[in-house]
Amino acid sequence: MYKVVVLVAEPREQKVIMFAKKPTFDDLYPLLKCSTIEIQQCWVDNKAMDMYCDEESKLKEPIKHNEIATDLWYDWQEATGHQCIPGDYIAGNVAIIYNEGKSCVADTKKLGSRT
Repeated sequence: MYKVVVLVAEPREQKVIMFAKKPTFDDLYPLLKCSTIEIQQCWVDNKAMDMYCDEESKLKEPIKHNEIATDLWYDWQEATGHQCIPGDYIAGNVAIIYNEGKSCVADTKKLGSRT
């Protein structure tokens, strides 16, 4: 079983969807409300994880700043020595895939603490 945590930009909330097998991009497109996916990194439970984002989110009006995803992305940058353009952020809905039984962002992350 796989747990997909969708970090919804607006309204700022988290949804958990369970899958019997690892979700494909075709499974993620409707959850993210997009047709192209970009993979960014995030930092959860002291490790890097993939964060699946709407690649065209900053081209869609109105732009929906995702505070939770941005925090996790900044955490990854700090932990690994990377940096982004000052003021950059993650926009749109984002999905993080977990193996069943592992900890979940929805259970542990303070929401929007940086932005």
